[in-house]
Amino acid sequence: MTILRADVIDSTGLVAELEPEEAVSRLEPALAAMRGAVRQFGGIVSKELGDGLAAVFGAPIADDNHAPLACHAAIELVRRVGRLGDPGLQVRVGLHSGHVVAYMVASEFSKVYEIGGAAQHLAARLEAAAEANQIYVSEACQILADGHVRFESLGLKVLRGFNEPLPVYRVVGASDLSSWRVRRARSVSRFVDRTTERALLGRAAERSSASRQTVLLIGDAGIGKSRLAHEFAQELKADGWRLIDAECSPNLQGVPFSALKRIILSISEVTARDSDSLVDIRQELQAIHQLAIDSILDIPVEDPRWSELEPYARARAISDASCAIVQGLAFQQRTVLLIEDLHWIDRASDAVVAAIASLQSPELAPVVWTAPRWI
Repeated sequence: MTILRADVIDSTGLVAELEPEEAVSRLEPALAAMRGAVRQFGGIVSKELGDGLAAVFGAPIADDNHAPLACHAAIELVRRVGRLGDPGLQVRVGLHSGHVVAYMVASEFSKVYEIGGAAQHLAARLEAAAEANQIYVSEACQILADGHVRFESLGLKVLRGFNEPLPVYRVVGASDLSSWRVRRARSVSRFVDRTTERALLGRAAERSSASRQTVLLIGDAGIGKSRLAHEFAQELKADGWRLIDAECSPNLQGVPFSALKRIILSISEVTARDSDSLVDIRQELQAIHQLAIDSILDIPVEDPRWSELEPYARARAISDASCAIVQGLAFQQRTVLLIEDLHWIDRASDAVVAAIASLQSPELAPVVWTAPRWI
C-alpha cells in the first residue's frame, strides 16, 4: 500500500497563544481539506494527529493504483489547503509505498486502522523533510506512480532514523498520460495467442457493415484486457478504420462528463490529423449543440440560450451533440471507439456513452469497452 502523512507546518506557533476552541477553529479547516482530498481518491484516514493526518491507499480493499491515487490525493490536498485563503496554513506531505501490517486497534471509545512496519516511519520522515506546500516521495512510490505523475529527483537525503541517505523525489504535478500509455512506455512484451478472442472481435467488426456492434471485455485485473483491446483496435486502424480511444479515471469519477470530455478531446486529436477538423464538424451542429460541446471542453459559454436551459435540457443537448459528432465521423470513415476502465466512468458520461452505443450507424463499430470482472 501507499502511506500518506501530512501536517500543518509550525502549527504550535499558530495556536500557541489561542484558547483551545480558537486553536481548533484555526486548524480544523485544514484538517477538513486533508480528509476531503484523501477520500476523493479512495484513501482511508487511519489516524488524525491534531495538526495533520495519516492515510493509506490500497487497503483494506486492494488497489494496484494505490501509488498514483496517493500522489493525486497529495496534490489535491495541497491545493485545497491553499484555497482556504489563510497564509498561515501551509502543509507538507510525505508518501511511501511498501509492505505493512494493517490491523484494527479498539480503544475504550473508538477504533483506529493502525499500520505497522518500517514503511510508516519512512513516510513520516519524508513529511518532516518536505518544505512548505511540497510533496516528498520515496523511490518506491516514485517507481509505481511514474508516468501517472511527474517527479523531480532531489538526490540522496539523510532522513532521521535511517543509517544511509535515501533517494527522495518531489511531486511536480499530474500527468495527462493514460494508464495504457504509461504501461506501454514501460515496455510491453510481444503479443501472442488470444486466438479465440481475436477471432470473436474480428467477426464483430465484419458484422458492423450490417449493424452497429458493441463489445464488452470483462476479466480479472492483469489478464490482458487492455492489451487485447488495443491490439485489436490497431489492427482495425491498419485496415483503414479511424480509432477514437479514451480512458475513464478513478481520479475523476465524481466529475460530471469527465469521461465524455476525454472522448471529445480524442476526437479532436484524431480529426486534427485528417482533412476534416473538429471545428468543421461542430459547424454542422445546431447552435445549441455547439454550445453543449463548448461546455464539455470547459470553454466559457456566455450565450443566454445555454444558461437559461434547465439542467435536464442541458444534459439532453450534450448527449445529442456528442452522438451527432460521433455519427458524423462514422459516416466519413469506419470508426472504432475504445473506452477503457468503464467501471470508473462518471454517471453523466455513462448516460451519453449508452446513447452513443445505441447509435444505428453501420459504419460505427465496434464500440469496445474494457472493465474488471465484477462489472
